[in-house]
Amino acid sequence: MLHFEFKVNEFGLDKMYIYLRHSYPESEYLQQITKKFKPKNMPNIKEEGSAISFISKEVSSLSALSAVPSLKGKYLFVDLWATWCIPCREEFGKKEALHKISQPYKNVERVYISIDDDSRAEQWKNDIDEWRLCGYNIRANNRLVADIKEKVYSSEHISIPRYLLISPSGEILDGNLPRLSQSKLLEQTIHQLIK
Repeated sequence: MLHFEFKVNEFGLDKMYIYLRHSYPESEYLQQITKKFKPKNMPNIKEEGSAISFISKEVSSLSALSAVPSLKGKYLFVDLWATWCIPCREEFGKKEALHKISQPYKNVERVYISIDDDSRAEQWKNDIDEWRLCGYNIRANNRLVADIKEKVYSSEHISIPRYLLISPSGEILDGNLPRLSQSKLLEQTIHQLIK
């Protein structure tokens, strides 16, 4: 149970949440609060130099991501996730680590691929906004899901979260990167792959 030295009502729940999220983004307490509370009027909290974007072009394979005009010539850090995946949400709380890791590289873009079906499209958009998934977002169609199963998992089963690094030419350089919560290992791996 959380205890505050001021009356919650005098500050307002929404304002308090925004203050905590802005002032203590890495706090494990904030992660717990975020699971239980969603403010009514959450303003956009943008990461420096980044924004939430959506890929509207039809993408039928992982290699085709490199043909999306805004992603051409870039390394792609791909986060495979779904709205119903609790471990995915836990890793979102550590996404600032990726921001720090990728800062030295000017040609790395974040791509969030959701494997949610059409019935969860609204929840997908809400989660992107709630978790501030800055970078490029796409909900995988059936052909992209099939390509992911073949190229990443070599089976019909998908386990998430899963992180990939794709070269500017569309080649999968690593189909099973360390999780964001393993930031030191992730940093070493990315440094070895991007020269």
